[in-house]
Amino acid sequence: MNAFIKKIITNGYGLIDYVPVGIDHITEKSFLQVGENSCVEVTDQQFTLAYNPLVIGINMNPQLYDLVRNERHIVKLWFIDTASSKKISELYLKHYKIPNEWDRHHGLLVLFHASYAANYQLGWIRRSIILGIRYWSNKKAKKYFGTLSFGLHKQYAAQFSFPRKVVLAAVKDGDFYQLFPIDLHGTLHDQNICAWGIRHSNKAIPHLINSKKVVIADVPYTSFKAIYSLGNFSTNKEIGEKDSAKISTRTWQFMLPDFVLSYKEIELVHYEDIGSQCLFWGRVIHEETVVSGKALHHVHFLRFLQLQSQDKIQYVTNYK
Repeated sequence: MNAFIKKIITNGYGLIDYVPVGIDHITEKSFLQVGENSCVEVTDQQFTLAYNPLVIGINMNPQLYDLVRNERHIVKLWFIDTASSKKISELYLKHYKIPNEWDRHHGLLVLFHASYAANYQLGWIRRSIILGIRYWSNKKAKKYFGTLSFGLHKQYAAQFSFPRKVVLAAVKDGDFYQLFPIDLHGTLHDQNICAWGIRHSNKAIPHLINSKKVVIADVPYTSFKAIYSLGNFSTNKEIGEKDSAKISTRTWQFMLPDFVLSYKEIELVHYEDIGSQCLFWGRVIHEETVVSGKALHHVHFLRFLQLQSQDKIQYVTNYK
């Protein structure tokens, strides 16, 4: 892309999928619509849990769940720019059914998979050019499991226009110790439960299943290069425990880098195959804040450009 076109299309920014940003409070809102008459805010209750298919978990009450199970109703998840009250994007969802054991164990965190996405960031022409260039670039590089369709590519743009927190996961089992970043996770604070997705190829999975322990830590935006260097989201790079040992967690004495903002010690309850990821579910047994700071998130490039074009970048970033 030459400099002139780059300036027009991307405001001079390098073209990527997701922009790392620092956030202490997400300003976007999200809503779940079931049928024509039921619409509830789910800003703090919706979580991305797998990439392919794009699986989303939503915490909901029993009445709404009854509507969801009625397959005659159209289910949509949409995201709102609070400054303008306009839609950023929306996803059409279908109930993602898994074995009954999951329902018995895990109540009303209902799983959906996206079937279609509509994006409204920027104008149609700029949006289409950016999506097209990134799609063919990712396709050529065989990113996202080598099976990326353009429809799934658009779903990522829609879902990640709502900022997603990137956390550091630590797994220890005997002499095995691994740190790696994940962005597929969510916490049901009213139930003290956490869910997270890990790529099947991650060698930490059997050790996590065996030990039934994981620590998930919030990290500051300023350390994003160190976090990303640990494995490009759940690949197999290992580091020795002594190489990062700075902070010891209270219950299990897992060693974490000294820059973490907070951490949760989580006891594994259940796990399930949901496509490209293994989905884990655990009980938070201890949670502790170490220091305050803007937590690392990433947001889709289309949403970043939309905010930048409106001069409404409310999140910290030094991306250029």
